Amino acid sequence: MEAKSVWDADGWRASANRIFGPISCRPYDAEFSAWATQREFSPDLRVSRIETGAQLLDRPAALIDAGQAQELLVLMQLNGQSTLIQRGRAVSIGEGAVAICEGDVPFRFELPTPQQSLIVLQLSRSLAGLPAHMVSQASAHRIGADVPGQVALRGLVYGLQSPQLALSAGARVGVGAALARAAAEVFSAVVRGLLAQRGPEVGERLKRLAALRSSLREQLADPELTVEQLAAQHFLSPRQVHALFAEEADTPAAFLRRTRLQHAERLLLQRDQTGMTVAAISRESGYSDSAAFIRAFTRERGRSPVRWAESRRGGSGSREARER
Repeated sequence: MEAKSVWDADGWRASANRIFGPISCRPYDAEFSAWATQREFSPDLRVSRIETGAQLLDRPAALIDAGQAQELLVLMQLNGQSTLIQRGRAVSIGEGAVAICEGDVPFRFELPTPQQSLIVLQLSRSLAGLPAHMVSQASAHRIGADVPGQVALRGLVYGLQSPQLALSAGARVGVGAALARAAAEVFSAVVRGLLAQRGPEVGERLKRLAALRSSLREQLADPELTVEQLAAQHFLSPRQVHALFAEEADTPAAFLRRTRLQHAERLLLQRDQTGMTVAAISRESGYSDSAAFIRAFTRERGRSPVRWAESRRGGSGSREARER
């Protein structure tokens, strides 16, 4: 374990990026200070103890590198109270509570008061071995002592950061790997226990999301379709619609755009049989302007609609076909 270091705001920003990867840190107080220790047991398992003043930690999509390690964070509050916001959900974490954060999904972590104390377990997704949809459903929920396995997880996390747990250089590799496996097993049990508790709620949310997606597919040809209209059709508020899609790291607009382009692809590949023009395909795919459709398609697929279809069919196509 590295020695405890005390930082001002600038020092903390640099250290937080080293400990957790790219992250934005905004202290609320001019007299801000923080200290942290971190221990690495294996490439898949690290644990940090943090004492900090009031601040906002933020990881927007712009700071997420597709090549960086896919990491899960177990946040355990010792003193104070914090709020984790992720996938359209906000959870308040009080003393003794635990929450899961996906490090490779945009999040915001608010610590509004001074003298915050917490432990953060950093576990790789690969070691956790859970399906992505299970982790996404478990993130940003308060995990209390009533969730099976939570007490064991808290005990394990607390023990891992304790100075009393000292590993010799010779034992570090083998013992560290064993501790990483144990942490993954307990983490998995807690996630499954939480989802079992929330089963009916999760099932209902997934049904609502499936219904929303189905409606978007059915109405993809309507260029005037709005989230407000979609929400009214399902007796939801626009905010609820956005929250349901956010649970899958998606948005209604992004889903509709993907669906329209997939529909356009099918029509483009059938042009030899149907004789549809690009303008007709753009209208069938929900674009009132064929030029806007061509720009959108080219941006997403790297080629114009006709050239994309030609490459898929393996033919050169006629000049007349390209110009239609």
